Amino acid sequence: MKQGFTLIELIIVIVLIAILSIAVGPKIFTGGYKKEADQIKFAAIVRYAQHEAMVRGGGVCVGFNGTSYYIEDNLSKILVPGEKSKDIQVQGRIIAPYTVCFDFMGEPVYDNGSKITDNTTITIDGKKVVVTPIAGGVVIYD
Repeated sequence: MKQGFTLIELIIVIVLIAILSIAVGPKIFTGGYKKEADQIKFAAIVRYAQHEAMVRGGGVCVGFNGTSYYIEDNLSKILVPGEKSKDIQVQGRIIAPYTVCFDFMGEPVYDNGSKITDNTTITIDGKKVVVTPIAGGVVIYD
């Protein structure tokens, strides 16, 4: 009696391994990119809020809720194009010193309307995004 595997058995095992690697592989190897994606998305949405402030005549703010952030004007939260909810979730935590608002020129101001004169560092999932006081530039740091 010979022992071993037939060609059919080997092909079935190889196909099962291939299917398993297609299903599980991306989840294993792309986990590190979620933080960078949250950081880049946040920077883009801050720029969107800045643009909305210039279009609406000021008073558009970026607020924070621990694990989410949102855009609001003087009246209510704004739904950002492409988002399903007004509260945008991140994987980890958001650490921000205060709500960042923009005036009619797109410059960052406190929610009481006085100008922000220092860089505002916001940490999302351990990644830093800085809003600069001059024209509200948004800088992403590693």
